[in-house]
Amino acid sequence: MDGGELYVLDKSIELNKLLPCQLTWPLDATFGLWKEAYHSLDENLAPGELPPVLFSAWQSLFDLKASAFLALAAHYRSAIQVLRPILENITISVYFFEKMRMARDEKEKRKEYEAFGRWSEETEKTQNFNSILQYLGSEHIINGDEVRRINELMKAMHKYLHSFMFRWDRGNTPEAVCYDEGRFDEWLDMYQNVLSYMIEKLCHYFPDATRTQNGQNALIELKEMESLEKDLKMTLIKSKNFKDFLSRISLDGKLPQETRYPSIFLDLPHLDETLDL
Repeated sequence: MDGGELYVLDKSIELNKLLPCQLTWPLDATFGLWKEAYHSLDENLAPGELPPVLFSAWQSLFDLKASAFLALAAHYRSAIQVLRPILENITISVYFFEKMRMARDEKEKRKEYEAFGRWSEETEKTQNFNSILQYLGSEHIINGDEVRRINELMKAMHKYLHSFMFRWDRGNTPEAVCYDEGRFDEWLDMYQNVLSYMIEKLCHYFPDATRTQNGQNALIELKEMESLEKDLKMTLIKSKNFKDFLSRISLDGKLPQETRYPSIFLDLPHLDETLDL
């Protein structure tokens, strides 16, 4: 089927090819978890003084939503292109977060935070992603499986950044798009993988957010994707990593205890970013 974006979306839903809730459901739950992480911080912390992972996750939610809209409108190549910066930004924010955690004193912590601020404001783009990933692995901040997962994702998404003709969106005319189940599933696997990676980092670095009632409700909402998949008799969960993460959530919205770090960031400089929460 091909035609205008809204026509293709409407026909895809009508023919039971896809469901918008398949994409928006986990996004809503993730934002709920993000808000709990935000509120778990020191109450005197200004909105722009967010820890790196939380700061990057905020923008990533916008980008994930944009990717979902593009995929629903059958712009699969563009939808995948949006995902790569999310993975890069979350990984780099983990690097800065850890550099701050390992700082010897408040002065050094502030220096690392200011470096993150310059990077996030695009006034300093000296961080090499491959070097950062190697550092995170060599320092055992992330394990070998996680390094391989990120590398595989980056390679898969890299193929869509350049003009490989066979990866162009298909349609009889640029005025039309064409639904393609295989390409949608390929995008969905990457989308859920990146989303799961971000959720895992929020839970790892902000464990208090997973212990509140609202935080557990967010995890329960994510968990319910498993039962929704069975009820609808449709494959809603494409990513193996996302499936594995959901399997770890208990029915009452709890995760197994793991080693996590407290998020204590006092007297940090302002990043000139305001959030209306």
